[in-house]
Amino acid sequence: MSLFSEHKRGTSNPYKPARNKVSKIMLCKCSKTDKDFCIRIDRDINESEWHMAYAFPFHPCMRGENFTNSEKETLTIVDRTNDFHGCPHCGNSVMNFCSCGGIFCADGDGTGRRTCPVCGETDVYGYHGNDFSIKSSSY
Repeated sequence: MSLFSEHKRGTSNPYKPARNKVSKIMLCKCSKTDKDFCIRIDRDINESEWHMAYAFPFHPCMRGENFTNSEKETLTIVDRTNDFHGCPHCGNSVMNFCSCGGIFCADGDGTGRRTCPVCGETDVYGYHGNDFSIKSSSY
């Protein structure tokens, strides 16, 4: 008798764990080195608030990658997890969200006059709540 004999086609696999979270990847830029990196944000399936979970360097082999749902959307990012250690290039843990849709790391508390390394516009950044209109990709 097979171990899988009870499993019928079209039913959920009892050996595959259920997904309890959704993840998205955001492309960011280091404000000190001008290198690209990515941030993975997660949320529980039953929640609407996102958490910055992990940052990793953007590898050139990812360029041109096709992602699903790669469109501008408004997300509520409330905090970061213990696994989030900031920009992998310079260590800055604060992220600034530019009106162009670009995301970049910032030193200190992220407030003050800064130039977005994505679009080159200089603006005054500060705390304006947790809702950000950004371009993200689901996986």
